[in-house]
Amino acid sequence: MHPASDPSTCAHCGQRGSLRPVGARLNGCGGCGFLLPTPRASRAGSATSGAPTIPGVAQDGVLRGKYRLIERLGEGAHGITYLAEHVFLSHVCVVKVLPQRVGDFTDAAVRRLRNEARAGFRVRDPNVVRVLDCDVISGLWYFVMEYVDGVNLGEIVAAGQRLAWQQAVQVARDAASGLVAIHAAGLVHRDIKPGNLLLGVDGHVRVSDLGVAGLAHERGDAGAVGTRAYTAPEMFRSGAKVGPRADLYSLGATLYHLVIGRLPHATTQVFQQLIDLQCRPAAWPSDAADDTPSWLVALILRLLAIEPHERSEDAATVIAHLDFPQERHVPAQAPQRVDELQPRGIGVLPFHNDGGVADDDWLGDAVANYLSRALSETPGVYVADQDGLAALVRRVDPAGELAERARVLDAARMVGAGTVILGRFSRDGGNVRIDAEAWRVGREVAEAVARVEGPLANLPSLERALFERVARELKLGAQSTRRPPAVPLSAREHLVLARQAYLRGEYEHAISLGEKAIALAPDFAEAIGFMGVCLARLGRYEAAEARHRRQQALAVEWGDARYSVESLANLGAMNYFRGDYEAAEAHYRDAGRKADELGLTAEGAQICNNLGFVLFRLGRLADAERAFQRAIETHREYGGLTLLVGPYNGMGNVLAEQERYEEAQVYYRRALALAAEIGDRTSVGTTHMHLGRCAALEGRFADAKHEFTMALNALEETRFWNGLARAYEYVAVPTSGSNWRVSTRTCGWK
Repeated sequence: MHPASDPSTCAHCGQRGSLRPVGARLNGCGGCGFLLPTPRASRAGSATSGAPTIPGVAQDGVLRGKYRLIERLGEGAHGITYLAEHVFLSHVCVVKVLPQRVGDFTDAAVRRLRNEARAGFRVRDPNVVRVLDCDVISGLWYFVMEYVDGVNLGEIVAAGQRLAWQQAVQVARDAASGLVAIHAAGLVHRDIKPGNLLLGVDGHVRVSDLGVAGLAHERGDAGAVGTRAYTAPEMFRSGAKVGPRADLYSLGATLYHLVIGRLPHATTQVFQQLIDLQCRPAAWPSDAADDTPSWLVALILRLLAIEPHERSEDAATVIAHLDFPQERHVPAQAPQRVDELQPRGIGVLPFHNDGGVADDDWLGDAVANYLSRALSETPGVYVADQDGLAALVRRVDPAGELAERARVLDAARMVGAGTVILGRFSRDGGNVRIDAEAWRVGREVAEAVARVEGPLANLPSLERALFERVARELKLGAQSTRRPPAVPLSAREHLVLARQAYLRGEYEHAISLGEKAIALAPDFAEAIGFMGVCLARLGRYEAAEARHRRQQALAVEWGDARYSVESLANLGAMNYFRGDYEAAEAHYRDAGRKADELGLTAEGAQICNNLGFVLFRLGRLADAERAFQRAIETHREYGGLTLLVGPYNGMGNVLAEQERYEEAQVYYRRALALAAEIGDRTSVGTTHMHLGRCAALEGRFADAKHEFTMALNALEETRFWNGLARAYEYVAVPTSGSNWRVSTRTCGWK
């Protein structure tokens, strides 16, 4: 069950049974301390609750013949909000009606307001509530916006609750991400406040009321006292130009209120409030909780600067500060900002089943897996992590329709893919047709690159032909020549299903399916290696080693260098988890040499990353740093952000061991941000553990306790037993005194 659908599970840390009511539609997590809303009961199709008294609305509560107003959600200075449903589409939405009538109906005025609404409609960002419709009815402007199940942060303030500083950081990052998109569209929101930030049941924040505030301010309405307290000082100055930094001030005032529990200039006297806003700099109160980091305090106060030029430069700078919070001397090899990386690799997505028979869906995954492996064997080609790309695309396109091309390409950028290969297949009895197309960053249309068709029994030959045509169209030069022995289609189907179970964390089920695949094809090297990975994940090292040795023997027998690299790397990983670091180093070095000889770019970088962790355990810090740096440089060269999580964590470990704690935290925080972005709970947990270790070594034991708690919550959800075991080793060591450093040098993980 997804955390957002389980009322007792925290959507942030994933801990089950940790939520307790703290207010109306609001729960608090006993594990991570985050506040989260409870899902609203669906009322789609319900009759209108109380006929609205809005001119132009029919007696049955239908606006413009399209939007049935179901329930009044709230009322504020900028309008009345209704939960609504599109009559024809049965689509739940929100309708907001502005309270004052439009007095100026000249063509220029209406054109100006509609232009702003149109610009708001074009803002499509996960952290911005999208405007769907806007018009005037009986002299009143109304907006239709997408519905987000959750609560606005104003309800948290009204309930007398405060946010933990860790959640305030997430709120700031989400809100700033939304502002980046809004400002990029040439807009200024002008009314950022808790009530206009929606906290969804998934734990993420969206900026709402885009355009509504703009229209209100077009009428010269600065808002009520509650809104005025979040308003930038320049907005009260006659003739002053209001720019994006006004929104940053409002964000700072919002964060201050959420963390402290009161406004920066808390007074009910309007005149005094105006004076304070424009003349008295905000200060952090002496009675505030002392656990808020100094860098976060500094950021909030910088956002609250009276003069715009004294605030952060833009919303992207705010995000960068949250990712790299400490003021420090950063070494030359420190991570650069995300937007400086250009994706140069290739990614492959599962092919869509046009036949409509769900039992055939596995074929789309099988074809994509073959194509991805074959492309990776082409010298000099960087092939993005296939599973990571598919997971990211599912997050932005859960329906699997691939309608939002821009979002799919944004997901591809995260894994370093500037080109995405995808397509569709259809099966007609014993025949199959496969079409492939390429989506490329910077190009507006998809490109058809290959079509093959023939008997399904000849699938290996069809896949080979498909790969050759794709490689030719992409001008990849030298191509892979590997032709693995054919295996029954039923064995490949079981392997596809096993991989899917593994990605869901269902390791025992994955092993059962993998065993069936091998029973059908005893020399199925790919399935044999996969079984070894599953067994090692559960700590069954002897059985895992037997599988990897079998795969290695088959690779030698067939002269298949690619499988040889895979088996050696798997043996290295298994010995690392088992604690035999000398054996792990030997296997990784052999695998690395073979990968370099074959030109396996992505695999070589990942092997360097894993070798770095082995060398770190052996105490060879200089060698480890070189290995991590090579992995970082390769992944950065191709824009592979998601694969930077490992080497960033590894570099952090090396720096922490050298007592360069602030520099180590730079890498850990970057790794954590990337892991959270891609939804990798294992990496989230291990990175929290690294942060906890770093904090304990530095003597910040309260911070260490918090990070260890977050790590355990994340890792218990993944069933990553090796990581959990080592996490408990950390927790078991007394978190005080000089012995902590000595004890922790022998434990830890990726």
